Amino acid sequence: MPGPIMEQLQDVFNWFDIDGSGDINVVEYRTRCEEADMTVQSYKLKYWRTWFQDFVAAILDPKSRQDWLGVYTAATGNTINLDGAMEEIAEGIAEMKGNGNLSQGITGRTSMARSAAVEWTEELTRSVFDQIYQPHLHEDASRDVDVREFRAALTANELECNNSILFDMITAIDEDGNGSVSFGEFDNGIKGKKHDGFMDLAKVIALLQVSTQAARVFVAAKEAIGTATMAEIKQMFDWYSDGFCDWNDVESINPGQFRNAVENAGGSFGGTVKEMYTETECVPTSNEENAGNGTIQFEELVLGLASGNKELQECWIGPYTHATGRSINL
Repeated sequence: MPGPIMEQLQDVFNWFDIDGSGDINVVEYRTRCEEADMTVQSYKLKYWRTWFQDFVAAILDPKSRQDWLGVYTAATGNTINLDGAMEEIAEGIAEMKGNGNLSQGITGRTSMARSAAVEWTEELTRSVFDQIYQPHLHEDASRDVDVREFRAALTANELECNNSILFDMITAIDEDGNGSVSFGEFDNGIKGKKHDGFMDLAKVIALLQVSTQAARVFVAAKEAIGTATMAEIKQMFDWYSDGFCDWNDVESINPGQFRNAVENAGGSFGGTVKEMYTETECVPTSNEENAGNGTIQFEELVLGLASGNKELQECWIGPYTHATGRSINL
C-alpha cells in the first residue's frame, strides 16, 4: 500500500496532469509554470511525456525535484515535506519496478546489439545520426536531434525505455546542455560509449543499416554467381552441415561440423583455414542477429565466396572437392 508521501506525490502529479491522461506533456508543464509565474526550465522540456513512475524517480534527484515541487508550491501555496521521506519514495519506486511498471533501461531488440560488434566508421555514424534526425521537426533548420527524435527512433526500432532513462541518455551525450544533440556530440557519445542505452539504440540502427546493405549485396552476388553455381554452393553447404538442410531451411554450419568435414577430407582445421572460417562468419548479412554468433549461414557463405578472397574460396571449396570430386567454378 502506498504511504502518505506517495499519495501526496500522486496528488502533485495529478495537478500537473491537466487533462487526466495519466501522463504529463510539455504543454501541461508549461501551463503550470506560467501559473506559477516561473520560467519554463529547458531541462524539463527534454521530457516529451512524463509518467508517474518517472515523476517519482525525478523527485529523488535534488536537481530535478525543484522543477516539479517548486512549480507546484509557487502556484498553489502548498508544500510537500520530504524530510525522512526518501526511504518511502525509494520503496515506492522499488515496488513499481517489481510490478514491471518501471524500466531499468532500454528493452526490446537489444540482445543482438549487445552481442554484435560494430565497426564505427564516420560514414556509419553519420548514417545512424541521419536516420534519427527528422528535419520536419525543426523550423529553424537545426541539424541537432532532440528528445522527440530519440523517442521516435526507439519506437521505430522496437526498443523501449521510460522517460527517466531517455533523459539520462540525452544528458550523457548533450555536452553543452542545450537539450539537443549535435552530430559532434553524437559521435563523441559513440566513441566514448557514454551511455549503455544510447549505445544499444545506435548499434541496433547500425546493424539494421548494415544488414539492409548486405541484402542488396546478396542479391547482386546471386545474380553474378548464376543459378547453376548457386545450386552447387548449396550442395556444398549441405555437405558441410551433414546434409540436414534443404534450400529453405535457415540452418547453419558450426565450427565442429566444419572441422569434421575438413579433417575427413584430409585437411587440418587450423592456421589459415580457421582464419577463413572466422572471416566468413563475420560477413555482414541481411539478418543482423547472425552477427558474431559463431556459426555460418548460407548467405554468409555465398557472400564470402563472392568476395573474391582466394584463400577463403579455397578454404571451403578445397575440402568439398577433395571429398566429393565436385568442383565449383567461381
